[in-house]
Amino acid sequence: MRNSGPVLLTGGGVRKPGPVLLTGGGGLLGRTLASQLRERGFDVHSPLRADLDVTDVAAVGAALVALRPEIVVHCAAATAVDRCELEPQWAWDQNVVATANVVGAARHVGATVVLVSTDYVFDGASCRPYRPDDTPAPLGVYGRTKLEAERLLSDSDLVVRTAWLNGPGGPSGGCVVDTVLSLARAGRPMAFVDDQVGSPSFVADVVPAMVELIGLGASGVHHVVNSGTASWFDLARETVRVAGLDPGLVSPVATRDLDPPREATRPAYSVLDCSDLSPLGVGPLRPWRQALRDLVAGSES
Repeated sequence: MRNSGPVLLTGGGVRKPGPVLLTGGGGLLGRTLASQLRERGFDVHSPLRADLDVTDVAAVGAALVALRPEIVVHCAAATAVDRCELEPQWAWDQNVVATANVVGAARHVGATVVLVSTDYVFDGASCRPYRPDDTPAPLGVYGRTKLEAERLLSDSDLVVRTAWLNGPGGPSGGCVVDTVLSLARAGRPMAFVDDQVGSPSFVADVVPAMVELIGLGASGVHHVVNSGTASWFDLARETVRVAGLDPGLVSPVATRDLDPPREATRPAYSVLDCSDLSPLGVGPLRPWRQALRDLVAGSES
């Protein structure tokens, strides 16, 4: 990746980084990422989905030729895991075709690509946290399409895998923490699986790490998640407890006992190893419980 942060020049000057095109800027991650990149001095252009259909190869090509970005941050994706399973062509179009369009146009104008990916590229059979160089083996359509998207990038591009992302002001339906708080405040009991373990992560921590990686000109595959592990049950119960509500509203359930069952198979264990960030001077990200407390406190203010 070309150097994309503010660069000191001889004589004490500073080179302003070139333009950045960010897709998916209306989403949970994209909004905060666009804002923080601008704060770091990047000239960010973040068209809404209505203004740039990333599945339209001509539209993507025209947008990049007009802007001539130095970096394209591709956050737009189909992340509804069960819908992907039910509508595989939709998932392929949104996750693979769209990425192919972005990568092809980026190559044409000489831009590098930053792709947001997922822990669901792994099958969950590991007995230790997954490292970036571990062999992916996705279980469902969502993971397979995101892995195919990753494979479209070159070694000079950047893939950031994150997981179980939560943050304020998410898209329709909100994040898991939003959903749990809404149900708990209404006094409604809920059940969450206790046999799927991952890395609960938070926009407040993932985004600054991504901005650092982009500013450093990092390339290759990197994992960016908060420290610690949890099941979905652990995350939901801790959310209710931190909010000062009744943790008894949250019950554990085995994946096999879900009613109705989920369309897509999830990995039983998808914890990500982020140790490769430390040599770059990035991270480690703070423990997820600490980040959760701040997110819940923000929702109450």
